[in-house]
Amino acid sequence: MKTLAALLLALMIWGLGLLAFTGRVDQSTPPPEPPISDGVVALTGASTLRLEAATRLLEEGKGQRPGTMKAMNPAPPAPSSLPPRAPADRAAA
Repeated sequence: MKTLAALLLALMIWGLGLLAFTGRVDQSTPPPEPPISDGVVALTGASTLRLEAATRLLEEGKGQRPGTMKAMNPAPPAPSSLPPRAPADRAAA
């Protein structure tokens, strides 16, 4: 019975914390507008959301020039595509 009471108390505390958090989120202010910059850079990749956001910033006059950065491939290259390695210096041996 004590375990059940402790569990109910913990759930009540968690629920009150959740309600307090949601109240603060509703009252929080939006982030400030970004300052006007020389350019807008967007990382490319599988999603077009970053490019759409960068285009929107350019249309709103938040940047003067567009720019993109190509995303890195997370997979390493195949061993056959790597350049040959130089032999290690073994003078210390």
